[in-house]
Amino acid sequence: MAEKNRASSLALVRETTGGTPVAPTAGTEFIALQDGFSLNPNFDSIENKEIRNSIGVSKQIQGLEKPEGSFDHYLRHSGVEGQAPNYGILLESLLGSTSTNSTERLTAAASTVSLLKLAAGGTDFAKGKAVLVKDATYSIRPVDSVSTNDLTLAFDLPSAPAAGLGAGKCINFTPANEGHPTFTSWMYRGGGGALEVIAGSRVSQASVSIAAGDLINTSYNIQGTTYYFDPINITATDIYLDFTDDDGTFAAVVTAKLYKSPHALASALQDAMNATATTQTYTVSYIDASGKFSIVGTGTVLSLLWNTGGNAANTIGDKIGFNTAADSTGVAATTGYTSANAQSWAPSVTPSYDSADPQAAKNNEVFIGDSTDIACFCASKVDITVTNDVQDVLCICAESGVQEKVIRQRSIEIKLVGILERHDAEKFNKFANNSDVKFMYNFGSKSGGNWVAGTCCSIYVPKATITAHQAGDDNGLVTLEITVRPYVPTDGSGEFYINFL
Repeated sequence: MAEKNRASSLALVRETTGGTPVAPTAGTEFIALQDGFSLNPNFDSIENKEIRNSIGVSKQIQGLEKPEGSFDHYLRHSGVEGQAPNYGILLESLLGSTSTNSTERLTAAASTVSLLKLAAGGTDFAKGKAVLVKDATYSIRPVDSVSTNDLTLAFDLPSAPAAGLGAGKCINFTPANEGHPTFTSWMYRGGGGALEVIAGSRVSQASVSIAAGDLINTSYNIQGTTYYFDPINITATDIYLDFTDDDGTFAAVVTAKLYKSPHALASALQDAMNATATTQTYTVSYIDASGKFSIVGTGTVLSLLWNTGGNAANTIGDKIGFNTAADSTGVAATTGYTSANAQSWAPSVTPSYDSADPQAAKNNEVFIGDSTDIACFCASKVDITVTNDVQDVLCICAESGVQEKVIRQRSIEIKLVGILERHDAEKFNKFANNSDVKFMYNFGSKSGGNWVAGTCCSIYVPKATITAHQAGDDNGLVTLEITVRPYVPTDGSGEFYINFL
């Protein structure tokens, strides 16, 4: 039966120990997919240099396991102010750290266009976090520094805000050197046609594509340590098979873990049965045509004690499709037993997606320059690429040959295409003199000209240089094409922040 890709779903589950898979337990761990998603079970292929009295080559050997994946997801808020989006684990894995301001702070008197005074709660903020000043114009501004309850803003406000205004509930993703979480990727193909899993997943690259009038999209590339196809998860409550044969009653025990495939579990269970004191020989098979398991022995008697065995409370029977309300008895060992139920590769929980709609790139804000440069740069296209250089930690003891993956370097590039404004030479002057610029991109829904809380996003770069400056052509219009490269300031603070408001 053909499976339909549009019925697929993807869950991303935070791992406690990197590379140790964790199964989904909540619908909010799922993210919406777009066409073109993939998880790939890559291996290094090692040349076998043996010469065997032939000019032909010898069998190649599988080396290090290096699974990868890629998928797109629209960059958007969760739809609920103060609530991170379901895909937040991707941004945290990309940058390293996250925090949420669950309490909205209020402005105090004497704020200026560049300094936002709060009545309380200045410790909620840090460099890179953003505020949504809920005044007549509802301005979004990142914070450059904090002194008690005073927030110095990255870009000036249109006007000094009054006291008693809300400052929004910021969900912030901040760059870090350590602590990037890993996650397990669970791809349910066709809603139950197959299950692909990558453990130890890290985001190696995220590219945000912003084009005027189009939906704001992000493409993610991930790398992991281990790939699984139609895996079966065996926990401590699923490890026993009690059985009786010609030689007596025995208990086979398998290791609790996520098995890479149903065939891997069948092999492990077969080995466990044959490792008991019985003199009989057992064959445990997974039947690809039906998704069921069969257990066959060489003796005369075989009873599988799902219900009455000494370890019935922790039987593996239900995990391999047998009805455990009663034992499997009365059939000759050489005929054996086949499970009643096929394996299910569908999600065990119902996906629950973010409520916010994808955002179109219009009525947004792009600022480049100094804190006083608050005229929107008329960009037709903005491409932001964050790349993590991921290093394999090789380990002979690891099943895949890779113990974990660590991020050893992060680099960021922002390319903008905008309308060339007559007389405007500021961007070239910054480029020629290698002068610092700040960058901010804000988007979200608006109502009555004001940003709508729970729909907005702000991307902020506190220090960068313009590394390319070129006049171009877009269907006969003169354009300005520039490249901005964020860098780490001398104080070691972050160079790139993502905020949801």
